[in-house]
Amino acid sequence: MFATSSADLAFNVDLEFRDYLAFYLYGFRRIMMFLGPPTAGLALAYVIAPQKYPTLGIIVPLALLCIGLIVVGIFRDAWQQSKKPSHERMFTMETTAEGFTIRTGGRSESFTWDGLWRNVELRGHFLFFATRRIIFIVPKRSLGGERVVEMLRARSNPKARERRTE
Repeated sequence: MFATSSADLAFNVDLEFRDYLAFYLYGFRRIMMFLGPPTAGLALAYVIAPQKYPTLGIIVPLALLCIGLIVVGIFRDAWQQSKKPSHERMFTMETTAEGFTIRTGGRSESFTWDGLWRNVELRGHFLFFATRRIIFIVPKRSLGGERVVEMLRARSNPKARERRTE
């Protein structure tokens, strides 16, 4: 991490398996908010009255199998992402009060804080969603300290902010 001035910050990011896993698990938790309660309800109904709901004996294991396959897929995808060539996993992020610029290889793209679709703070990461499909994962360990984390937190768009501590 290196600071160019008090108004501008720049830091290098090298994404690892745990960074991709944090991103994928964030999405999985959002899906499970909708799938978890109905699946648990079906399982509970089958446990309480298996004779009354015999078809749940097939549906519940299939639902749990699907959830298990999703979890395995999450770990597989995170592993594959972390094995990309280093030039695809590394980038430099430069921030100002107005926005940030991502530099990777010979390319450079700039975004404004107000233009972010969503920004999420997890325990060890920031997820900056420029759109629903363009997401930047920024591990807090690459920021160089709590002061920089606080500065980045203050600069990000409060209207698009979602803060999670899991």
